[in-house]
Amino acid sequence: MRGVLAVRPEQNEGKALARAPRNYIVHRHSPDWLSFDLENSRAFLRSLGMNESIVIDFAAIWDRAFAVDYRHFRQRIQDISVASYKAVTDATVLDLQAFEGRRGADDDLAVFVDDDDWLRVDVFEQARRGASPDGACWGSIVVGGEFNPAPGTTDRQVDVRTIAPRLYTNNYATARRAIGRLGLLPLLEHHQAQMTLMEGRFRPAIVRHYLSATNKHPCSTLSARRYLETGEFAADPRRVITARRDALAAATLSRDTQWVAPCIAELIALFDDTLR
Repeated sequence: MRGVLAVRPEQNEGKALARAPRNYIVHRHSPDWLSFDLENSRAFLRSLGMNESIVIDFAAIWDRAFAVDYRHFRQRIQDISVASYKAVTDATVLDLQAFEGRRGADDDLAVFVDDDDWLRVDVFEQARRGASPDGACWGSIVVGGEFNPAPGTTDRQVDVRTIAPRLYTNNYATARRAIGRLGLLPLLEHHQAQMTLMEGRFRPAIVRHYLSATNKHPCSTLSARRYLETGEFAADPRRVITARRDALAAATLSRDTQWVAPCIAELIALFDDTLR
């Protein structure tokens, strides 16, 4: 289910060849979480080969334990992300349907995001400095604990992935010419984009900066699955989330990751509201 994001007005859209290249932040999926029917998660999880009841089972435990229920938590996570997107310099934020219906120039760049991603304010400025004709990719930051080696560990709440020709959910910008040559589907989701890269058909340049982050918050699908598998969350959800909140507050940010500090502060405030 796609929501509607505010879109900046465009001028002289029909004169694509005469204008400067534009930058787009494209929301792949944007549910209205406050009215989202959790039963709709079943089909999505089945499409991923996952247990179709993960979201429903997790949300039931969550809603019994916390002051901010599952839907409101997801909506506030989305709000943090959208604020991050709107802060990006010289960029238009829009949903996928609006992007698909828009004409553009070959050098237009698009970063595809979900509702739990964060972007550095100068992501397009940095990407364009080193971009190839197909676009650019850069370093990826992971905020959250489910990538830690053991389910119960919470010490590594901010991780940086090695900068390499490896595409994750939000660490690449695609030029319009690449979309025109390959089509949108091979580039839209990072799994397909990585395969297209490995096949040599998509050739973004590597920019050696950390320009985006993914927020693997406790209500994300991967985190929910991990918590349900361990049984620790069901036994004492407040203890688990308190430990996660405290570990995040104690995380040390490097020069490469310092830009995520305002988003982390918003996330900690959300945890505090949730634990009341």
